[in-house]
Amino acid sequence: MKKTSKALLLGLCAVLLVAASILGTMAYLTDNAKVENSFTLGKVEITLTEAKVNEKGKADNSVPRVVANSYKLVPGLTYDKDPTIYVKENSEDSYLFVKVEDEIKALENEGNTVEDQMVDSNKWKNVEGTSNVYVYTNGGDDPCSVTASVGKDGIKVFEHFTVRNTATKQDLIANKDNKIIITAYAVQANGWDGTSTDKAAYIWNNAGFTK
Repeated sequence: MKKTSKALLLGLCAVLLVAASILGTMAYLTDNAKVENSFTLGKVEITLTEAKVNEKGKADNSVPRVVANSYKLVPGLTYDKDPTIYVKENSEDSYLFVKVEDEIKALENEGNTVEDQMVDSNKWKNVEGTSNVYVYTNGGDDPCSVTASVGKDGIKVFEHFTVRNTATKQDLIANKDNKIIITAYAVQANGWDGTSTDKAAYIWNNAGFTK
């Protein structure tokens, strides 16, 4: 009887060993995959130039554009000045702002200053809360997003300025060192959804521009 039990026990152990051997060599079906993210940095790039003018203040489009001009002012004359913003290739869609520092406003006719031209063009709108900052709207009420493909041809700020015919010699002397300074700003258009009702002012105040 004892011999039979021992034989049975050995038989069970043998079966267990075989089972363990089979389980230890079994190949499980497996697979794996991973996701890799690639990141590039977007950019916003603009330039600001104007046509080079001759000694009479008329544009000479046969020469490269410049970032500054000199003028000899005479009462009653109109001078070419066309500051234009260009959006560079591969730049992100952008909102455009300009700050106008018109130091010769006293020599211009009321209602016909360079800032009046901007407003009358219906393409630039004064930013609420500022006296001399404008946003490009292209005829709308809100900032207009400018793509690189459109901006490469240039967004004109204004075209000329006129010295009033009543300006005196003393007026000209008083303004001889004054300038018209235009500073252009661009900020990415994406990411400004859900802003306040005055979108231009909100963007201008929160874009982080050095003003």
